Amino acid sequence: MISIVTKRSLRRSCCLNSRARALMSEKCEKKIKTEGLVMLSVPTVRLLSSMAIDDSTSCSIHNEPSHNTGHTNNAKLNVSVGKLSTIDIKWEQWGDVNAPDSKTVVIFPSFSHGSHAKSHPDNPKPGWWEFMIGPGEYIDTNKYRVICPSFLGSPYGSTSPLSVNPETGSLKHPYGPNFPQITPGDMAKVHAELLKHLGIKKVHAVVGGSLGGMQTIAFTSLFPDMVDRACIISGTARTSPFSSALRLVQRKAIEGDAEFYSGYYNTPGMSGNGPVDGLKAARMMGMMWYRSREEFDRRFEWGIKEELVNKQAKADERSNASSAHVATTEVQSYLDYQAAKFSNNFDANCYLLLSRAMDNFDLGCSANEIVPGFKEAAPEGETKEERLYRALDRVNAKVQIIGVVQDALIPLGEQKEVYNGLRSANKDVNFIEVDDEHGHDAMFNKKVCLEKFAPAISSFIDACPNAMQDIKVKKKAVKNEVINPNQLGSFTRTIMGAKAAQIIDELPFHLPYNDWLRHVGNTPLVETEEGLHAKLEGTNPGGSIKDRALTSIFLNKFITGELSNGSTLALVTSGWAGLSLAKLHKTITDNNDFDLNLVIVVPHAYIDKAIPSQLAALPEVTTFRGGFDEYLKTRDSGDLKRGGVSLVLEQGTFLENLDATYKVVKKEKWVLTDQHHDISGMNAHASTALELMCQLPDITDVVCATGTGATAAGLCEYLPNSIRVHARPAMSGTVDGLTDVNRYNNFCDGSSLHGYNSGEHFDLDHAIDFQEKLWSKHKIRAGHSSGATYWLASMIRDANPDAKIGFICADGKIPESHNDQSTGQSANYGSVRQFSSTPDKMSWSFHHSTGRRRMFSTSSARSSRIVDHIVVGGGPVGTATASQLGERNFEVEDGESVLLIHDPKNPGAHEDWSRLARLSFDGPEEELELSKHAIELLQLVDEVRSYQSGAPVVPVSPGMLFLASPGTPMAQACEYAEKNYGDADFIRRDPKELESIYPGNEFSLPEDTLCWSHPIGLCVSPIELCSAQLKTAEAYGVEIREGIAKVDVEGGDLVKVTLNNGEEFLTKKCYVFAGAQNGEIFEDAVKRDSVMNADLAIPEFDDTYITAISTVRYGHVNHPAKPVPGSGHVVTPITLGQLEIPGLIDFQANFSIVAEEYGDVLKTRLSGSIGSEVIPYVKDKAKNISAEDDEKMANIYQNFFGALFPFLDTAKPLDFNRCVTYRNHRSHFSGTSILEKPIGRGGASVLTTPGCFGVGVKFGPALGEAAAAHTAGDDLHVGMNVFQSGFESDDVGEKIERAW
Repeated sequence: MISIVTKRSLRRSCCLNSRARALMSEKCEKKIKTEGLVMLSVPTVRLLSSMAIDDSTSCSIHNEPSHNTGHTNNAKLNVSVGKLSTIDIKWEQWGDVNAPDSKTVVIFPSFSHGSHAKSHPDNPKPGWWEFMIGPGEYIDTNKYRVICPSFLGSPYGSTSPLSVNPETGSLKHPYGPNFPQITPGDMAKVHAELLKHLGIKKVHAVVGGSLGGMQTIAFTSLFPDMVDRACIISGTARTSPFSSALRLVQRKAIEGDAEFYSGYYNTPGMSGNGPVDGLKAARMMGMMWYRSREEFDRRFEWGIKEELVNKQAKADERSNASSAHVATTEVQSYLDYQAAKFSNNFDANCYLLLSRAMDNFDLGCSANEIVPGFKEAAPEGETKEERLYRALDRVNAKVQIIGVVQDALIPLGEQKEVYNGLRSANKDVNFIEVDDEHGHDAMFNKKVCLEKFAPAISSFIDACPNAMQDIKVKKKAVKNEVINPNQLGSFTRTIMGAKAAQIIDELPFHLPYNDWLRHVGNTPLVETEEGLHAKLEGTNPGGSIKDRALTSIFLNKFITGELSNGSTLALVTSGWAGLSLAKLHKTITDNNDFDLNLVIVVPHAYIDKAIPSQLAALPEVTTFRGGFDEYLKTRDSGDLKRGGVSLVLEQGTFLENLDATYKVVKKEKWVLTDQHHDISGMNAHASTALELMCQLPDITDVVCATGTGATAAGLCEYLPNSIRVHARPAMSGTVDGLTDVNRYNNFCDGSSLHGYNSGEHFDLDHAIDFQEKLWSKHKIRAGHSSGATYWLASMIRDANPDAKIGFICADGKIPESHNDQSTGQSANYGSVRQFSSTPDKMSWSFHHSTGRRRMFSTSSARSSRIVDHIVVGGGPVGTATASQLGERNFEVEDGESVLLIHDPKNPGAHEDWSRLARLSFDGPEEELELSKHAIELLQLVDEVRSYQSGAPVVPVSPGMLFLASPGTPMAQACEYAEKNYGDADFIRRDPKELESIYPGNEFSLPEDTLCWSHPIGLCVSPIELCSAQLKTAEAYGVEIREGIAKVDVEGGDLVKVTLNNGEEFLTKKCYVFAGAQNGEIFEDAVKRDSVMNADLAIPEFDDTYITAISTVRYGHVNHPAKPVPGSGHVVTPITLGQLEIPGLIDFQANFSIVAEEYGDVLKTRLSGSIGSEVIPYVKDKAKNISAEDDEKMANIYQNFFGALFPFLDTAKPLDFNRCVTYRNHRSHFSGTSILEKPIGRGGASVLTTPGCFGVGVKFGPALGEAAAAHTAGDDLHVGMNVFQSGFESDDVGEKIERAW
């Protein structure tokens, strides 16, 4: 890149960027002399165009603080660092430039990053933290003014070795190696001067990673009064000898380059390109330490990569030369690419300067040099460690430190030294460990950062600084005291009563005290046995703990001033939170002349669900089915009631609704409720802590199930230290997974929980046993999580017989029929303890709510238990059916019980990594409409997965490509769809244009191939789909059983389901959705007893067949992580085809190509004509198939896919396996229908699927929805059918039997 500037452009930009270093040819030099051009730089390192001189990157303008909307700014600062007296700094900003200091967040860049963290109008190029910053993003520019300055010594816009050295006079040579040595402390000093220059006295937060983390530590310590909180990511307060040794080797690589010239390579007269090779070598060494061996060994192919060797050999042959130093392995190629990219963007002298700066960093030493009086105040004989701790003692800010376990550059030990130093000085600090193979660079990987860093950073920044500060002083005085029950009132009033009174006093409206208390607490404590007490949180009239947390957030927004009379509050929800806020809104408006506009946004597709429909039925709620367009039009016309509740039904998915709401909130200047990252929601747990101490004054231990950690955090915050809080890790509130606490940082320190990090988990069997014990012995209805806490409480009690333990039953309820309200006692309880009221302050009452009916066995395992609905099968259809049935019954008084039985050891076809989900252009029109609905349901499951994991789930959606030879059934079906279905996005393509539509993917198809594309096509993981639906079912109270099930008829009118452990269940509604094993289940039943089980003989299964097809997975030759430069690589579209190519393959090829792992891997399937490779049972899929047969089929795959789709790396298949497809010759059963068979004459029946053409994944949620709807007597979605067994029909319409 050659950067030259005319005198006119020089005047226009006011200055030249001293970073512009371009290699000038003699021709360019001559052009300058002859045409009078002015150039500031001379031959130096080649820099990319992004570093060329332009208006947006000038660094010597002396700008006053900007109050405009401009995003790129420059400042000349009068600050002394070494021999430097003035320093140029480039800084960029986003958000409201007039925001106060308390709403300002500063981000400090890392070694290889500059001020461009986020795109903006001045520079639309994506920034290095693009995904983190912006309206509604994790660092929310709707809330904060965000500033990112470049730093001293950086080549990206600040004074650095590339800047002109004034000591060279008219020669204007750059500083080069003569630039004064600096440290991160000096960088922090310049940052502080910039903020003063901008008129900012104290920012809300500073955030930085790596070298940016060092700047953050330095800034927070050296300028403690300028920051309220600091987030340090992979940072250290002093460099370890090992890290220093690594950087020394990197510097030696640069200094040893023949074109380094002692650092004067960019001085006029020097030839060459500068130390490019040395800089590349240094970068390669760095990349090894920025990542981890774990990632490299997993990510890259082992051994020599033949295509690299062959490619180089051909190049050598063309050039008649040999290359001794070429990449022969995949990892070498990767490092070569990264090094070349970096060397074109960075200056070697800057690299050396910053490398030494990191080596020389010692916070104590920086404090000696920068902080007046610090050095003089050192006690005699002070060691370096003591000096460091004294420097850390200067910190006033709240600090969050995030470190990566696999960080090789700045190991956890260095980061924990900072944590320990702050903690020993009684500073407000917490430490989060992130486990990720990306190592030091994990924070810059978009997927990893959004999943493991962003929620923690956001919650830390957004946490209300004064949410609990007002009680911390009082609480600190009593936390370590041994609690005397006689003095309990004083303690509880200090913690809860004073806070409650303060909140109510500060609200700008009247909220009756009892109404507020009703929303935040009031649940009974039941003594299950001596020393064990169940805290039944499910009985709270204010709703769940989440509802109460939302209430606390809501009220806190009035106290902080975000909400006031006339404000509009927006909330995006699937229902629950909206219902809770609507009720609270009614409480406020019924007691006040106070206008608060509440806008509740719910996806339109949710409106028929239980909670949204309840919300819409409230008399005070106005529903806008036309979304925001209808709402805003009504408001602007003056027809909207002031201070009302509006339910806005917006089209699209939940995430799309969230995005649409962000835009409206920003434009209309509303307030958005973020129920996931607001620490004020934790106040709700104060009531739980208070009640526990009042109900059980001698309590010693509290047990909770810990998912994201909010409950545990609240209990630890408000309980005295003498009361131990116990937990075992669980996954998002379930009882059988890994913890999310450290991952999502919901204000909880895992080290404060007893037994939390032991590595043990709640055992599901124990949880279920104790869940049933709650019902059978104590008549408490609760879920698995409550059973798990009961079990753990029992274990603690066994270990310590004197313990007094309260265990949290998050969903525990007392059925009215088992409770005597006049005494507050139950015949099965030792006692029920209500919250003790105090005469001067609190008046509490308990109103029992009717729990839903759930049946548990109270006798031996051999006795049969009646269950309303039993689902057999844990695949996509079975789990969808269970979750749909559970949801329908969840909010129904005396709702029906649901049991799901699945065999996790034999997951069947849904264990596949990826299946396709698409629109049915190859089927009848009603199926096309149904497929659109099925896609929406799959997207809804992804949203549920987002909430279950706490991080956004981004589906792989590369679109569809249909390929067919002329005259084939598939070609006829697609041609019919093109002419008759009217979908403008279903487009016929020429085979020659496919590579331009899907860049980076090469096709080699016959010229007569018919092609159609469509943008909708999802790569679905059946494992994740089933897991999400299983968790949802459990959340709705569905009982889960693991095992193998047999189905029989009992007494002529009931279905009996028997597990392999002997448990028996009876039902009138049985759903057999075990995929390809459905027919075998019914066949076995008839074989066992042909008379008793005669009704289980289902003739439709006579037409069912199972095909044993093959699956081969290949890598993509143009790897998405490092695509061929200029290829513009996109994920390969889901490809579905039916081709006849004589000479290439001797049968009609029905095939598919589906992306996995975001396009790194592609799964291929190939089968012959309809009914080929038929097997009788799933278990026979490997029978009579020899290794020779597999090898033959693998060769067919390699020849077929290799010839037609060169983007597949068919030379080396990743694996080869056999799988099954489940089909039926009767085209009615094409995945869009269910079969029902009546059992006896008492209304019992079984529902099943006799073949679904392998689209159980695609239509799984839709089939489950249909099964639940049919049982309830509701209408089915268009295109979905439930047929009665034995029906006869010759009218199959347009349905055809599809082999592809």
